[in-house]
Amino acid sequence: MDISKKFIYINNDALDTDSSICVPASTVCGIEVTASNTVIAYFKSAKETDTTDVTLVRTDGSDPRPIIESIVNEINNANNSIITLADDFSNKYIHPDILSVNSIADPSSTITFSADATFSSDVTLSDSNSDKVEINGKLIKGNITQVDVDAQNHTLTASEFRSGIVVHTSETGPGAITFDTGGTLCSTLELQSDNEVATCLYINNGDQDVTLNGGTPAGVTYVNNPTIAAGSAATLVVRRTAANTVSVYIID
Repeated sequence: MDISKKFIYINNDALDTDSSICVPASTVCGIEVTASNTVIAYFKSAKETDTTDVTLVRTDGSDPRPIIESIVNEINNANNSIITLADDFSNKYIHPDILSVNSIADPSSTITFSADATFSSDVTLSDSNSDKVEINGKLIKGNITQVDVDAQNHTLTASEFRSGIVVHTSETGPGAITFDTGGTLCSTLELQSDNEVATCLYINNGDQDVTLNGGTPAGVTYVNNPTIAAGSAATLVVRRTAANTVSVYIID
């Protein structure tokens, strides 16, 4: 039978078939032995050069070559249009030394460039949750949301800072904004190395002046202590200086 008309079935759920996959036999691009009790089969994905990686558990110390030969022979010579490579639900395997499916790793949606890349047109990044740009895994700019605060004083949490815009309707009298702790800021803002930074726009649309240096949160150093007048705004910059430690710069 033409290999382009064959499919390979894999299921790693011993209780059901909900997580099973069936891929064209023609997408097999390699089989690798990585340990004494595993074999990994790689299937080409439609996502650039990524693969779907299927890790099979085999009898510890067994010779992997018969397993590989069974896979190749079934693809090339079998008359069945559906080849069961491994099915944990029915306990059916292409070779007796295969014991189970350890994992089915879907292809990553991340594309990594090992050199400079030039795009001839606009690049749109999108998914069902948010659009974002990252450099070395760090969030540069994502969907910006607005957090509203209606109070005289407020503790600005790391999650609120990450939202991108904080609108503070100051009231009652002169107030103060206190930052979250350095450790929480580093974790939530993904500041994993020293000198990485995150920014947030603070808007005081109330009728009171607000000082942005409230309290003494652990691991936070206020580099400057300006007061944001009613109806004014400032850019807040958090820079990691050490583990669980940040400096806060307030640019008005």
